[in-house]
Amino acid sequence: MSYILKNTLMPIVFCFLLVATASGDSLPLVDTPTGQAFKARHYDLALAEFQKLAAAQPKDALILRYLAMTLERLGRYDDAILVFQQALALTPESPALHFHMGVTYYNAHRGDLAQVSFNRVLQLAPASLYGERARQYLEALAQQRVQLQPLGAPRPLDLYIQGGLQYDSNIPAAPGDSSLFNGERSGIRMFGYLYGAYRFLRESGWVGSIEVTTYQAQYADSAFSKFRLSTYSPGASLQRTTTLWKLPLAASLKYEFRQTKTR
Repeated sequence: MSYILKNTLMPIVFCFLLVATASGDSLPLVDTPTGQAFKARHYDLALAEFQKLAAAQPKDALILRYLAMTLERLGRYDDAILVFQQALALTPESPALHFHMGVTYYNAHRGDLAQVSFNRVLQLAPASLYGERARQYLEALAQQRVQLQPLGAPRPLDLYIQGGLQYDSNIPAAPGDSSLFNGERSGIRMFGYLYGAYRFLRESGWVGSIEVTTYQAQYADSAFSKFRLSTYSPGASLQRTTTLWKLPLAASLKYEFRQTKTR
């Protein structure tokens, strides 16, 4: 299945002050010539340098991650995915790697695989920036499925529900308060994602919707109740679909209120 890409969800470059080793010295990645080339979007130059670093340090997941991101920026999606897989073999629980691989799948029009990656981000780090961005991509994928339905008036109601269980082997405990977690660092987490939409406007070329999304996650053991997470995102959107020079064109206006609660 192919997916319509939205300009509002173009890949996001996260410029973290991460450390890469060169000639025995540690420098923030953004301060190296390689990092500066990537930041300046000189991706051909950055690719050559990251390939050299990866050849010298093939077990460095950070270098592999940025090599894969550079390949993705150059549109070499298959090559990028292979490198992401190599990095994930080294650090399989990295939210950053799962997120950027999801973006690569998304841009390569592989929506089903992108959804798997973004859901993994929500399992690993639901309250992080990566989790927030992953939810935005999942919402876009849900809306794109609606847009790709057979020709005719859009359905007045849509509902998408997903849930599951995850075994977390390293739950972060509060410093100096291990008694709160019974000394345990592992547990079963239950999570659920819901997207619903009511279309109050369904005319030729126009669709108006009231939408709501929510993500809920909590551990089965009550000792981990402090890590319960709830997000709610009600909103409304108006979309206009037309053609320009015989090419399909879609423009949309959306308002969304997002609330996140942790206990």
